[in-house]
Amino acid sequence: MSSRILVFDVDTLYQDVTTNILAKGNYEYKMVTSQQELEDAVENFSFDLALVDISVISTLPYDLIDFLRIKNGIPVILTTEEDIDQHFDLIAGKMITQVLNKPIKSSELLTVVERLLNPDPAKWFGLENYMTGLEKVKKIELKQSNQLRPTIDAILQYIELWGFSFEMQFEMDLVWQEILTNALYHSHGYGQHKKDRIAIRLPDPYKVLVRFGANKTQFGISVRDFRGTLSPKMVIDSLGSAIEQQHMLERSMQT
Repeated sequence: MSSRILVFDVDTLYQDVTTNILAKGNYEYKMVTSQQELEDAVENFSFDLALVDISVISTLPYDLIDFLRIKNGIPVILTTEEDIDQHFDLIAGKMITQVLNKPIKSSELLTVVERLLNPDPAKWFGLENYMTGLEKVKKIELKQSNQLRPTIDAILQYIELWGFSFEMQFEMDLVWQEILTNALYHSHGYGQHKKDRIAIRLPDPYKVLVRFGANKTQFGISVRDFRGTLSPKMVIDSLGSAIEQQHMLERSMQT
């Protein structure tokens, strides 16, 4: 039996886009556009996953994410056409690890749905599991803290060398600093060293592997700590720290 997916969206354009993608992936789906339709659907059908637009969450008199994820035991994917930073408190507070920007790409949505419905650790790590047609791949092994800045500089250089450009380079620099620092320090038990700004070197055989690569249209980065302790919460906290640093800089420039 194919998996059944609950879709809650009030935008008619994206309703068509989303359901067409799910049909392409041979998934059953139920589209709802109001609180009453949602409650009727949950009462009369069982679902394996929910795809919810952030805009509808504030319209309900109860916590929709808890209702779906805890009471019904299904994973939740959030979608938005707004700046994700605006909703970061919600994402972090509910530990939502899957948020997709609209317009949703068919391959991206189907990949995320497959990952959530059929968890397989072998498919969680590595660029090859998230990008098709990789043409260029580089890797850097991190063993000590003085490699952090050169690693980020190398990533930025290859982005330019491979013909990619993007407007939020400074913001991404902050994100990579946070994630790589946490992978090196926190994942290996050096949290206090990070707070005290003490340089470290990981003992053998520990390391952090950074791989980055590109196909014709995408540039991607993967970070693996090999300890299994770079948790989703740690990554979300890293993103939150980077966002707050960016907001602090913006406020500083205004004043």
